[in-house]
Amino acid sequence: MAVQYINEKKLFVLTSNELMYVFEITPDGYPVNLYYGRELKDFNDLPMGDIYFFRNGTEGRIPDDSLRREYTANGNGIYYEASAEPVFDDGIRGCELVYKTHFVKNNSLEVVLEDKIHSLEVSLHYQTYDDANIIERYSLIKNNGCGNVVLKNAASATIYMEDFNKDYYLTSLPGNWASEYAVTRQKINTGKYVLETRNGYCNSQVAPYFAIDRGASENDGEVWFGLLEWCGNHKITVEHTNFETTVINAGINNYDFNPILKTGQSFETPAFKFGYTDGGFGGASRIIHDYQRNYILPKAYSESTLPVLYNAWAAFELDINEQKLISLADYAKEIGAELFVVDDGWYGNSTTIDCDLGDWVVNKTKFPNGLQPLIKKVNDLGMKFGLWIEPEMVAKTSDLYKQRPDWVFGYEKYPQYENWHGRYVLNLAKNEVADYIFDVIDKLLQKYNIEYLKWDSNRYMCQVGNDGNDVTGTNEAWYLYFKNLYGIFERINKKYPYVIIENCASGGLRANMSLAKYCSRINRSDNQDPRDALILHHGFSFIMNPKLAGGGGHISKVPNGINGRCAPLRYRAHMGMLGSLAIGYDLRNAPEDEINQIAYYVTQFKQIREIVQLGDFYTVQAPENGEYCVYQYVSKDKKRSVLFVFGINLSFRKFLPNIKTLGLSDDRVYNIKHLKAADQPEELIFKPMSGNGLKRIGLRVNLTGDYDSKLFLIQEE
Repeated sequence: MAVQYINEKKLFVLTSNELMYVFEITPDGYPVNLYYGRELKDFNDLPMGDIYFFRNGTEGRIPDDSLRREYTANGNGIYYEASAEPVFDDGIRGCELVYKTHFVKNNSLEVVLEDKIHSLEVSLHYQTYDDANIIERYSLIKNNGCGNVVLKNAASATIYMEDFNKDYYLTSLPGNWASEYAVTRQKINTGKYVLETRNGYCNSQVAPYFAIDRGASENDGEVWFGLLEWCGNHKITVEHTNFETTVINAGINNYDFNPILKTGQSFETPAFKFGYTDGGFGGASRIIHDYQRNYILPKAYSESTLPVLYNAWAAFELDINEQKLISLADYAKEIGAELFVVDDGWYGNSTTIDCDLGDWVVNKTKFPNGLQPLIKKVNDLGMKFGLWIEPEMVAKTSDLYKQRPDWVFGYEKYPQYENWHGRYVLNLAKNEVADYIFDVIDKLLQKYNIEYLKWDSNRYMCQVGNDGNDVTGTNEAWYLYFKNLYGIFERINKKYPYVIIENCASGGLRANMSLAKYCSRINRSDNQDPRDALILHHGFSFIMNPKLAGGGGHISKVPNGINGRCAPLRYRAHMGMLGSLAIGYDLRNAPEDEINQIAYYVTQFKQIREIVQLGDFYTVQAPENGEYCVYQYVSKDKKRSVLFVFGINLSFRKFLPNIKTLGLSDDRVYNIKHLKAADQPEELIFKPMSGNGLKRIGLRVNLTGDYDSKLFLIQEE
């Protein structure tokens, strides 16, 4: 059984595939964590929750302030991070949560706790899965009393590592625009490590993710990991206490957020997903990828491949019009694109980056006949049509801002903060604003045959205050904003289930499990420099299925706008094949040879796309090593595999060590084919090898210089 309750021991045992999580109810009524790791076969092997053996060998009770409480509350000697910090109207700041009752149904568990004095309930919800080493947790805090309760903190979950262990390492993913998901690993010493964002974007400072290990590598060793399913401000603390306990607390950031619960009101936290593997960091990522595919992604595209995309933004930015794009559509079809996307610049009177942002009507100067002639042209060529939109933002030049300035975040007594783009954030915490945004998108989707929405968001949130901008009179706008944002996505998905939504927020600043529920494609980063993108792809794979990795144009013009690098077309194409390929060229003025090469790579990608987008992902050699990088994709039946080898910083004609593959069946024999590039005269020839030989002996691959790359198809004989 996935959820068991052993009454005589007051023991809750949760198993999720090979993961086991156990806690008990002590004689005093406290839920206390016992174990989190690989499944145990005998419950007698579990540690004891409230018994401690002192150094002299005698047995005693653990002090209350040292118990591994399943959900920590402020007060009663709890000095590390508390999950719940209520303030009651009698002035008491804290509570003591004890067991009240529980409910078990199939793979789900609800444990209800209550405060000993006040009528405050906390329901701990758990969900296990038969085919994933992941457990989901969230908490529901309810005020059953007669006065108001202020929640100074309301986290989703508290979990613990094994006590008395100082050999833990913490991996996190800090980043910024164009440098997201920087894989960072550090020793956990006594003290607190805080992973948080405060500007409304989940990946703007550090992703809502952690991994803990004791010496794991990319594909070997124990890793405990977790992700918070929340798109806004988050806070994950990893604390090694002076009692030699390592405790993790995860939830919404309590920065500028202290909701008030009136009598009968409740607050539901975001879901926290945590798991375990002994297959290293790559094993953890593959668990997350399968979990997303099976339980999170929109069903319309979770088990299918994504179309090859053409987007002219990288070539033209705002300088678009009907004639230019109609002529481009023929070229996009010629290279094999399946989706044609019109990016920024199609609306209002947009001539600069933010002019009239918020007025989502077609620009009559650029598109005198509306979008219909272009869409008809695209559809007649057999391609889907996509449209860029940034509905959460508004420019002060827009009619919307002039008509409804009260819909914008800001303090009435202070000037509105302007970032360099000059845009403001609409207050989605107001239901009327959320309804307006859905109505705008709904009308576009009804009027035009739009099968792809690129949803962008390019402004940090600030001045999220009370001056008419917070619907409850408290500072809950941070929370209500994203609840309403999810609601808009849900309504779109329900009404238009086959419209692909791309989640873009200044690139990858919202690459998060919560939006993966609604978005079948995610902009990995605005940074399409291929050498940077190889590193970004590694970090992205820690939290997102690689098939989602999008962007405006993997194959785009050089020099690259980020670093000024001039990578060969082959290298850019191979990098783009790592996810969902996109082209951003001015094809009208490209040399015929380049157009032919792009078409060649698009055709080549379509031959391997199913393996890349529906198979298992392995990092054979991480790009952070600085010399070369190897990524591998293996079909679920292990019959086919694709191997990408990239040079990064190769000097002195250095030879690579043999590339030892992963994920294949040891006892099968595979044919190995070098998929030659468009500018290479011949294919390399390899003899057939067993999966065991490929794993232990490997392939001899030679690269010449930094920008050389090779692609291999490995198929069962």
